[in-house]
Amino acid sequence: MLIITNGDAAVGALRTAGVRAAYLPWRDVLHEGPVPGGLTLEELSRVRARFIAQRGWGSLAEVTRDFERRDRRLANARHHHEIVLWFEHDLYDQLQLVQLLDWFASAPIQDATLEMICRHEYVAEVDPAVARLRLDQRDPVSRRVLTLGAEAWRAFTADDPNGWVRMADSTSDLLPFLGPAFRRLLEELPAVGTGLSRSETQILQALDGGATTPGTLFRACQREEQAAFMGDASFFSIVNDLAAGEHAAIAPNEGGAFAHPPPRPLTRDWLGQELILTDAGRAYLTGEADLAALHPIDRWLGGIHLSSPSVWRWNSASGAVVRPS
Repeated sequence: MLIITNGDAAVGALRTAGVRAAYLPWRDVLHEGPVPGGLTLEELSRVRARFIAQRGWGSLAEVTRDFERRDRRLANARHHHEIVLWFEHDLYDQLQLVQLLDWFASAPIQDATLEMICRHEYVAEVDPAVARLRLDQRDPVSRRVLTLGAEAWRAFTADDPNGWVRMADSTSDLLPFLGPAFRRLLEELPAVGTGLSRSETQILQALDGGATTPGTLFRACQREEQAAFMGDASFFSIVNDLAAGEHAAIAPNEGGAFAHPPPRPLTRDWLGQELILTDAGRAYLTGEADLAALHPIDRWLGGIHLSSPSVWRWNSASGAVVRPS
């Protein structure tokens, strides 16, 4: 049996639970950085490796090697008798899951059986007995599931977020967590009125509410998520961006300089530094100022390149995206 799951922590937990299998951890933060459509897995892996290396999360050579090893193991998955996709309900996992479903939709796996486990729980946190029970409860992956997964992957990698809206409205029992995951993805677009993503909004609200250090901000914002999906490296990159530029929303308390970018590995001093909400930050929260209009944006969400001055926006009241003007 080959189990493909969301990363090393999940692999370690399943091994500790006594789930005997070969493992392939699927390590990629697909909710961050470019994921353009129309590429082969190998071509996309090169794009992702460059992005991750630019983030400072590893050298280009080592990250590229990791992706190449991962992709070779996936290509050889057909040699296993059973292949199990074991993923969680949150955005991070759902994007990984639909990437794999899209791949398996067109990849011959010969006589291998493709199955799936996806529950409203975090793999690394389940009790060992529950993990073994989940393995016994695995579901076959039907052609309909593969088709829906491929449709979701095409929507995610498109350069127009209207497909995300269609996926967010999905209520299919085949992939029940897909709709909420895509809605959470839409909330990472700049909001109409404030220019803040939901993550940025939660950070500024937590800071205004008394969470005054990067470490306490992270914990406060995790509690606001119905399905926490963001790791600390991605989160602190957002904090870093909010503290940068002429119209910064965050500043160090009592003057001084905010450490750009966050150190890797994170240090106790960096996590414990005191921060305050600036006047600009308060104006963004109230809608008196628009972050996306004042602070240049140059980032990717899936297949969409958000680049100032005109960017796609999310209108939570109407449940619709607003096209760049």
